[in-house]
Amino acid sequence: MIKPLLSKTQYIKAKGCRLNLYNYLNRKEALTPLNAEARYNIFAGQKFEEIARTIFNKKGEMVNCAPWEITQGLERTKKLMDEGVDVIYEATVMNDIGVYARIDILGKDNDGAYHIVEVKCSDGPPKEYHLLDVGFQLYVAQTSGLNIKSTSLAMSKK
Repeated sequence: MIKPLLSKTQYIKAKGCRLNLYNYLNRKEALTPLNAEARYNIFAGQKFEEIARTIFNKKGEMVNCAPWEITQGLERTKKLMDEGVDVIYEATVMNDIGVYARIDILGKDNDGAYHIVEVKCSDGPPKEYHLLDVGFQLYVAQTSGLNIKSTSLAMSKK
């Protein structure tokens, strides 16, 4: 198996600040701890993802792997795809150079093509990093061999 090289999180960090990415990879002690608002935003986002899953209730299956369990996530995603599951939550995809992403909702159409849904809990219109997030997932999914028909953002206010 190819060694994971670059994640969506790392890519977004690099787009914002290369030093932030360097610290994330090499000097964790230099990172600023999450404040109460950031922790709340993470919590709210996780809760909104749970709600969003009920909207796409087509007998979907959760990959159920931690974000750092890349190999297990890839194997579970492949297994669910091979079994013909129509909706996969937290699908893990990686291309042949080691660029990988977790997709909040990966839905399969009747024609076999896939739809990516990125779930965001955020005030106001989509932010640039939301679009980078979806674009990165699209790139990784397509270069890993998936036929992606469309992408979308599912957004809700906090």
